[in-house]
Amino acid sequence: MRKLKFNKVDNIFMLCQSHRDITNIAIDNLGIKRGEFTRTILRNICSPDRVRKYNRRERFAPHHWGRHQDIIDYVFKARMCYLNNDLKLAGKYLAWALHLIQDHCVSTSKHDILERSIAQEHVENYIKSSKSKTLYSFKDLEEYIYGITPKDNPKEAIISALCHTMTVLKSVVAEKREPPSDLLKSICSLTECLKVVQATHRKIEKEWRKKTKIKFLIYNLVFLLPLFAFLSLVKIQIEVILFVTSLLELIIYSVSRRGKLLNELRKLEKEEHSILEEIYTINKEIAWHSGNV
Repeated sequence: MRKLKFNKVDNIFMLCQSHRDITNIAIDNLGIKRGEFTRTILRNICSPDRVRKYNRRERFAPHHWGRHQDIIDYVFKARMCYLNNDLKLAGKYLAWALHLIQDHCVSTSKHDILERSIAQEHVENYIKSSKSKTLYSFKDLEEYIYGITPKDNPKEAIISALCHTMTVLKSVVAEKREPPSDLLKSICSLTECLKVVQATHRKIEKEWRKKTKIKFLIYNLVFLLPLFAFLSLVKIQIEVILFVTSLLELIIYSVSRRGKLLNELRKLEKEEHSILEEIYTINKEIAWHSGNV
């Protein structure tokens, strides 16, 4: 990277150039073949600095910290697109991920000062101190991204940015592979459990609805009709009678719904939600290996 001279007019260009240099050197060091994929990454690497937040007066949407989940989502989408040969879209997602990762390597307390210092450095001088690895599972990706820590020193920030950039690049372009057999077995087992829970839920819900209607009818006969008859005998305005009866109707409906069956339904709903979350997580793991979403 050539040494850049900082001035206020060139601030955005200079910072953007730092992102490009880090990404360029990471691509070269990993030996990734130049083409549409790499061109798209470099073309979009500065996009997060150009996006306005909700069209308000803020110049840029905040992204220097706290965007770990967004990074994970971008990296996952990039790998899915790459494995399915959509290199252009993969490059766009990965560009956003790498930009956010690189910004997360710089301390937020003096972010602008550090970025100016980084822009004065020759990034290629730090490549020998930068190591990378391949993230073989989606869980590895989540743990890795949440483990990124900001640096207060510009040289440490460059090394950290290079390491993380190379690791994510290497993981996204890793070859498609068969998912572990235990994941496939887990999916089958959880799917069977889900079917049982959903069937039980439908059966209890049907019984609950039937009993609720019966209870609602009984409570109306016991409470509402006598009250309505009493209010009709008393000299009260019709609006008051309608209000009281409507209020009692709502109370009766609420009471009719309660009971042991409703508690069982809520437990089953929680269990179903838990199983669905597990299935979703395992499906992401399988997709990370094979590219099949």
